[in-house]
Amino acid sequence: MKNGSSPQVLVIGGGAAGFMAAITAAAGAAVTLWERGPGVLAKVRISGGGRCNVTNALEDPRRFVENYPRGAKELLGAFHRFGAKDTRVWFESRGVALKTETDGRVFPLSDDSTTVVGALVAAARRAGVRVETGVSPIGLKREGGAFVADGRGVFRADRLLLATGSGAEGHAWARAFGHTIVPPVPSLFTLTVKDPRLAGLSGVAVPGARLALEGSALTSAGPVLVTHWGLSGPAVLRLSAWGARWLHEKKYNAVLRVNWTGENVIDVLGRLTETRKAFPRRRVAGDPMDLLPQRLWERLVAAAGVPPTARWADVGNDLLRRLAAEILDGRYAVSGKGVFKEEFVTAGAWPCLRWTLKPWRVGRHRGCSSPAKYWILTASPAVSIFKTLGPRDGSRAGPWREAGLNQTPTSFRLTFHGGTDEVTGSRHLVEFGDTRLFWIAASTRATGTKRWSRTARFPSTRKPSKRCCCRTPTSTIPADCPCW
Repeated sequence: MKNGSSPQVLVIGGGAAGFMAAITAAAGAAVTLWERGPGVLAKVRISGGGRCNVTNALEDPRRFVENYPRGAKELLGAFHRFGAKDTRVWFESRGVALKTETDGRVFPLSDDSTTVVGALVAAARRAGVRVETGVSPIGLKREGGAFVADGRGVFRADRLLLATGSGAEGHAWARAFGHTIVPPVPSLFTLTVKDPRLAGLSGVAVPGARLALEGSALTSAGPVLVTHWGLSGPAVLRLSAWGARWLHEKKYNAVLRVNWTGENVIDVLGRLTETRKAFPRRRVAGDPMDLLPQRLWERLVAAAGVPPTARWADVGNDLLRRLAAEILDGRYAVSGKGVFKEEFVTAGAWPCLRWTLKPWRVGRHRGCSSPAKYWILTASPAVSIFKTLGPRDGSRAGPWREAGLNQTPTSFRLTFHGGTDEVTGSRHLVEFGDTRLFWIAASTRATGTKRWSRTARFPSTRKPSKRCCCRTPTSTIPADCPCW
C-alpha cells in the first residue's frame, strides 16, 4: 500500500475502461492491472479503422446521451461530470493533438491509434499503476474483507474492479459475487446481405441513406458502405446498436428497407420526370443525375426493369415509379451479421438499474417548503432504489418497491445530530420519534454497508405544503406521488 495506508485495488481487464479506471483510482490507492492477453488496449489499437475515434464534438450531455441506445438516463449525470469536452482536455493535456471531422467524430491529429495508446500507457505509468500482461486470475474469490486471486502468486486486494467487457469469464465472476447479468448479445455490427443488386459493388458508398427494419420501429440515417458481404457504415452500425436485441431475437434474419438518397418520393419522381423531359435521348443507365454512384445506379435501373440500352424517352410512367421505388424503398434480405471479431460492443451484462453513477448526498422533500433537517441512514445489506409506502404507525408491513433487486434490508442505522438509534425489520415506513422517512435511495452496489440519501425530518403535527400530494402525514403515500 502507498504510505502504508492506501487500499490495494485490482483491475482486471487492460482495455480503455480498465486503464481509465486504474489511472483514476491510483490517485488514492495502490493499483494493479491484470490483462490476460499479451498486450494492452488491443481494441483501442484497431478502433476507427486504426485511427481511434476518441470522442464526439457534441459537448451538451443531453444531446450526447441521445446517441446511446441503452442507459442514456443513467449516463446523463456521469457525462455532466466527465463528458466529451473533459475527454478532449484529458488527452490534449497529455500531448495528444486532436481534430474534429465534418461528422463530429474526434480523432488524433496523427490519424494513428498508437498515439492514444501511448498516452494511456504513459498516464498509467505516471500514476503508479502496475500493469501485468499474460495474467488471468485463478480462483478469484472473496475472503473476509478482501478479494483473493492467484495470478503470478497469490494477490490480495481491498477493492476489485472488473473491466472485462463482454468476456464470459468476467460475467461468471460477477455472478459469483452476487450480481445479476443480462445475457449479452452483439451490438454495433455490419449486416450480411447477399443480393444481386449489391454483388461486386464493394467499396461503393452513399452519404445520406435512410434505413428501416421491416416489422419494427427501428430506423437510422447516415452514410452506408457496400462491402463484400453486405452493408456497413455509420447508418448500419447505428441501426444494429439500437436493434441489437430485436435482431438477436430474429436470429439476424430480417428485411432491410433502404432509401438510398434519403429523399421523399415526390422530390425524386419530380427529378426523374424533369430529366426525362429535358434529356429524352440520354441513356437512362448512364445518367445517375448526381443521385447515386454510377455503379449502384446501373444496378437499381436494371432491378427496376429498365433495359440497359433504354433512353429516357422510352421510360413510361410505370417504369419511372418502379425506378423511384428501387431508389427510395429497396428491400434487402438480411441473412446474418458481421463476424464476431468485428464486434466492439455488446448489449447486456450489468443492468443499468443495478448501478449508481452519481455521488450520494442527503436530499430533501420537494413538496414541503419549510426547512428540513436531515438524517444519515445506512443499512445492511445494501439494496436498490425504492420508495417507502405504508401507514404512519408502521403497523402494516409489505414488500419494498424496488428496481432491480429482490432483497429487503434487515436493519437500519439512523444517525441524527450525533445520536444513533437502530431500527430492525422491513417496514414500509420507518419511524423514529417525530421523524418519518418517506424516501430511501440506497446504493445499488451488492455488498457492504452504504450511505443512503433523501431522508428528511418532518414533525408528525406539520401538514405538507399545497404542492405536496401526500394529503396528510397519516395517509398512505401514493405510488405515483410527484413530490419524490
